[in-house]
Amino acid sequence: MRVVPLVEVVGSPYEQGRAHGEMLCDGVHRVLDRLACDVQTQYDLTFDAFSHRFTSEFGFRESAERWVPFVLDEVRGIADAVKRPFEHVLCLNLMDEYWVHRLGPVHQSCSSLGLAPRPGEPTWIAQNMDLPTLYDGLQTLVRSTGDPDRPDRLVLTFPGYVGLTGYNEAGVGVCCNTLSQLARSRHGLPVSFVVRGILNQRNASDAVAFAQSVPHAAGQNYLIGDPTTVIDIECSANSVVRFVPDSGPEIVWHTNHPLVNDDLHIGEPDRRPKRATVTTAIDAEANTRRRLESLVARLQGPALQQPIEAVAAALRARDSIEHPVCRHPEDGRGFFTFAAIAMRLSDHAEAQVSFGPPDLNDFATYRLRAQSGTASSRPRPSDRPEISS
Repeated sequence: MRVVPLVEVVGSPYEQGRAHGEMLCDGVHRVLDRLACDVQTQYDLTFDAFSHRFTSEFGFRESAERWVPFVLDEVRGIADAVKRPFEHVLCLNLMDEYWVHRLGPVHQSCSSLGLAPRPGEPTWIAQNMDLPTLYDGLQTLVRSTGDPDRPDRLVLTFPGYVGLTGYNEAGVGVCCNTLSQLARSRHGLPVSFVVRGILNQRNASDAVAFAQSVPHAAGQNYLIGDPTTVIDIECSANSVVRFVPDSGPEIVWHTNHPLVNDDLHIGEPDRRPKRATVTTAIDAEANTRRRLESLVARLQGPALQQPIEAVAAALRARDSIEHPVCRHPEDGRGFFTFAAIAMRLSDHAEAQVSFGPPDLNDFATYRLRAQSGTASSRPRPSDRPEISS
């Protein structure tokens, strides 16, 4: 099993950010340096020049200041701790916006699913978080407590990033998938900030209402759960539409193409690097559709009599050799399964996490409450069954 940092940050948003930066300082520098190399390759620009241009030409900072200013405070704390410019760390937190506003369509990033509660079984939401291979080795969990104005939370992330996915003390959790085909806004709220806004809510209904109230910088699917329900919404610059499968709302799934939202992106100049081709776009579309077919096939019938094992099997699936749900770095497509996470949302919520492809790495159980109140690289023991190897 990989040893992955699990750090605890306590206090105000700025204090939490500063603690994040201090404990993960080397990792934040590694992420920034890798991102700088990628920017240099794609655009022949220094990271200083790119981050200044990207954060000044777009209204992402202003949108965050309006809707979730506490998250910006956290970003400032991280930047101060690692002694890097605020613009650099803000840019690090604009991953999806970098993809869709600068690189063009990305259809091969993340597979998610949700199971509504039923008698004797809790709500489950889960996903394979697929990221570019440059993030391998940077898997991190951050447990945040001690802010009287916001729920405690546990997030999967990498150093410097405010949260890829996670859940809070009220049992509200979120998974997300890029939908780069949908309309995006130069003045919208970035995905990482939407995730944190959702995790600031105390029930799924309020979380959905938050997502409906903000402008969206990038097309994204948010699968939101709490102890009573799961709700899947596709969000774009001008529309938020709930997706309910034909079989009903009890089981939902999603990959990287819109299923109900028709607010498609048109009109903006193509800023993709010259190496992006029609062939790669067609291949990416096949990728998202094959992964969705795998999820749908695995989340029905007798398999669901053991929900935790059905979730694990869906996340480990390599039903299509060319376009698997569970992706290995050596598959050669630039993305891999950075981590798999299955969140059990109940009065005693917990997350089972595999760091790296879940068919190659064991799941371990993590709870929001830390033992002895200290940071640890070990999971808190659970009396619930772990996903079996």
